[in-house]
Amino acid sequence: MDQTTQTKTGAILTEMATLTTMERGTLSQEHRTRPASDGHGSVRLGPYYKLQAWDHGRNASRRVSAGEVPALKEDLANHQRFTELAEAFVEETITRTRTLRRSASLSGEERAAAKKNSAKKPAAKGIRKRKPSSPKPKRG
Repeated sequence: MDQTTQTKTGAILTEMATLTTMERGTLSQEHRTRPASDGHGSVRLGPYYKLQAWDHGRNASRRVSAGEVPALKEDLANHQRFTELAEAFVEETITRTRTLRRSASLSGEERAAAKKNSAKKPAAKGIRKRKPSSPKPKRG
């Protein structure tokens, strides 16, 4: 493993380890209205918060108190960052794997020869193109 890839993947794993709290889902805020007590107009109530997430293949929803919201927002952001870091780790690992596989299987000269269309193909001698067994119908 080269040093830059090792450094990148190590940094990714280190940052992932710092994310100690997470929550999946989406936090939404809603307001409700009700008629005013004096009978004129309406009163806006809220905000009310709701967390929605997929749980065992189903959409689960729960109400969240206003006091929970700041910590929950941080947990949702941590989950988003963890997902981004995991994808970056996968990309780095795939790149490293492909590089190792190429360098292990081919020498310098073999790499140049393995490039698509770089090697001349031997000409076929004495082989004729076959004629179709039945004539094509003429279109009129």
